[in-house]
Amino acid sequence: LKSLALRVSPQEVMEVRLQIEPALAGLAALRANDKARVVFAQATAATLAAKNQPSYDAADDIFHYKIAEMAQNPLFLTVYESIRTVRAQASWASTRAATYSPEITTILGHQHQTLADAILNGDAQAATQAMTIHLRCVSDTLLQAQEG
Repeated sequence: LKSLALRVSPQEVMEVRLQIEPALAGLAALRANDKARVVFAQATAATLAAKNQPSYDAADDIFHYKIAEMAQNPLFLTVYESIRTVRAQASWASTRAATYSPEITTILGHQHQTLADAILNGDAQAATQAMTIHLRCVSDTLLQAQEG
């Protein structure tokens, strides 16, 4: 995946994430067990409590990974793990941190809470929609930074 990480752009990664992660969120809402929901609620709280960009990035990574796990589909999880690896290894990964102002991080945190509420309430449609809105916001932020 390292060679792939060198060839893909943030826009290309976001195109794939927008196709995969809303489906994962919907499945997570339907399939997560009680223990996974407790862990996920803690992961959500960590994104909201992050005091700086590195702690937010770490919490965000765990938040999205927990959603993929809760979908309880090993093939989807493997696809998500590939996306996660490419994101971590990409040469532009450090630019993500530079594009997130405290205001953007707050907005993304609130979107996480909305998404988490939908998943924790078992509402697959709302979870799918919330993930789509969240990832579009992330994508727009990254693209604006590239243009700026």
